[in-house]
Amino acid sequence: NTFVLLIGNIGDGCTCFSEYEASLVKYCKSENALIYTTKPVEFDGGRELYGLKVSSASGYETMAIFVDGELKYQRQREGEHDEWSNNPTTFSTWMRQRIDYSDMLYINIDQFETLKAELPQFTIGWMRADCGDCSYVERNFLKTFNLQDRATSYVIDCDVPGIRLNEDGSVNQEKWQLFKDEHFLSTVNNEALGYGTGYVPTWQHVVSGQVDDMEVYFNDSVTKKEDGTFYVSQTYWDDSRNHEFFNYLSEGTTTNILNLEVPEEDIETYDYPGYGTFHMWKQEAAAKYHDKLLNDYLSFYLKK
Repeated sequence: NTFVLLIGNIGDGCTCFSEYEASLVKYCKSENALIYTTKPVEFDGGRELYGLKVSSASGYETMAIFVDGELKYQRQREGEHDEWSNNPTTFSTWMRQRIDYSDMLYINIDQFETLKAELPQFTIGWMRADCGDCSYVERNFLKTFNLQDRATSYVIDCDVPGIRLNEDGSVNQEKWQLFKDEHFLSTVNNEALGYGTGYVPTWQHVVSGQVDDMEVYFNDSVTKKEDGTFYVSQTYWDDSRNHEFFNYLSEGTTTNILNLEVPEEDIETYDYPGYGTFHMWKQEAAAKYHDKLLNDYLSFYLKK
């Protein structure tokens, strides 16, 4: 819902774009920023403009900032010699005045390996773009949490080739399982802190290249009793692991939700032909417990 969009004929070989491109590259590298691009032709044929200034003329590219799904800021270049776009300092200042920068940054797996080699300790989150639980925590808890001033942390999207996907975009479950084992998400190489076969979203605190603590969000199982009531039958949070942040819990944080009774109105039931009936703990209900755990975990490890 919140993103930066550049509208222009990028990559068409126009030399008049080179200075602006230098400003963009410098800005993206210094801020670890992500800017989406689209060509003006995409808006031809009566497609909705969303209030955007669209021009196919070189030197009149538009930079737009969307916040919560709506266009909030935009600026169009005033020709190829435009000071705002061609001066990296001027451009960066304009962007900084309009964008809130999160201290939780997306990185790739190569950058992760560099962090392990160079940083004495850091916190990393493992997520997937195609994961409902990941989307939930990102749009709800993290959106608010990351507005606060924290130490820098990192997130990796695992739905990419080389981790969970093949080069053609198809899912490779064997590769994905091996990856989870190798990166200590499962219990295969991390009996003390791992969880089952490994799940996302999960956060790890890494010290000297080794996983020192771990936090698993959601991924609980609920079971229906003979009397028709439901309870949490499997969870990462069963008090079987020792977590340092337990010594600094905020009021109301529950560290053991195993066997917790779950009201029927907090259960979603799914029938899958050939597989049977499955019961799921509604995200909004489970979040009442998991948000507090994740908040205390991240607050402890990301305090400045």
